[in-house]
Amino acid sequence: MEMKDKNLNQNLNFLLKEYEELIRYIFKVECDLFMKMESYRILEQKRNLQSLSQKEQQQFYKDIYSVFVKLTQTIQDACPDLTKEDIVFCCLMRLGLDNTTISCCMGNITLQAFNQRKYRIKKKLKETESNELIDLIFHS
Repeated sequence: MEMKDKNLNQNLNFLLKEYEELIRYIFKVECDLFMKMESYRILEQKRNLQSLSQKEQQQFYKDIYSVFVKLTQTIQDACPDLTKEDIVFCCLMRLGLDNTTISCCMGNITLQAFNQRKYRIKKKLKETESNELIDLIFHS
């Protein structure tokens, strides 16, 4: 019986690792797809300007939510207290964009506001014990 439990645990661990790899792959595909969208092209053009126009920002948020389906769902499930803007911020961090570009997307927020949002999101995710998600978003 003990050998059967050991094999079951090994199989479960293997499946969990495979699932984590699949999720990472899905997140990567979502990033790649978003980088091919018009919103991303506009962002690249306006990277050093003040911010996106309100219309561009609305389209940008819409595109983020239409492409990052799995990531937004995973974040929302892990931490329902996060706002829509917080989730978009997480997607932008996952894309690996620099602080200035993310600031442009978020309406030209200051460096202090950027750091406060990042700290607050990490704190909320840590409270829900979502360390793997924190690593995926902020350290990928």
